[in-house]
Amino acid sequence: MLFADPHIARLAEEVPIAGRTLCHLGRVLGDRWGVSDDEVARSFPCDAWVTRPTLVAWRGVTVHESAVDLWRWVAQVRLAPYSYDWIDNGGHRSLSQPIFHITKRPLWESALADGSYTYSTRGAQLSDVGFIHCSFWHQVETVANYIYADWDGDLLLLQADPDAIPSEIRVENLDGGTKGFPHIYGPLPVKAVRAVHQLVRQSDTWKLPRTLSP
Repeated sequence: MLFADPHIARLAEEVPIAGRTLCHLGRVLGDRWGVSDDEVARSFPCDAWVTRPTLVAWRGVTVHESAVDLWRWVAQVRLAPYSYDWIDNGGHRSLSQPIFHITKRPLWESALADGSYTYSTRGAQLSDVGFIHCSFWHQVETVANYIYADWDGDLLLLQADPDAIPSEIRVENLDGGTKGFPHIYGPLPVKAVRAVHQLVRQSDTWKLPRTLSP
């Protein structure tokens, strides 16, 4: 797998080391490794997009994996640029935003006593499903009204920090849809919950509280 990186030059020009810069005469220290002359001479689709790059840096690594699994590894760059999570983040996918879980008050109070939250979704535990259902901010109301449409008690919204969750988090849709939802494949530590909000019931519809509304 090869990467041509025309963006690193600007950063390199701004980072002096011992009175010199990383960039000198269009080259960056370590701008080529793991590639052969034949690979450097190849044409790639990105050549049509960046016709006159400031600098071309060649880095190659051999990955013994199927194209499908490899693409999942590469595609995470859109959420965490230049952070290849399957290598240097212990297999945990970096998320640039908090994730949310909807629950009933007694379940959260029980988790506070135990130190971790182990319920997957309404009527199911983590041990039953294998992961904890979560949502991104813009998905909360849709999920709340789908799962808890007939519930007229309190509903709490747990706001969790992905970086504080040791278990794997996958953004996926197991029902075949195109919109991914975050799933925590393990317990949710109480200490990873940064805030607890209360959803608002208006005209038989669940709404985000004002503190989270756009």
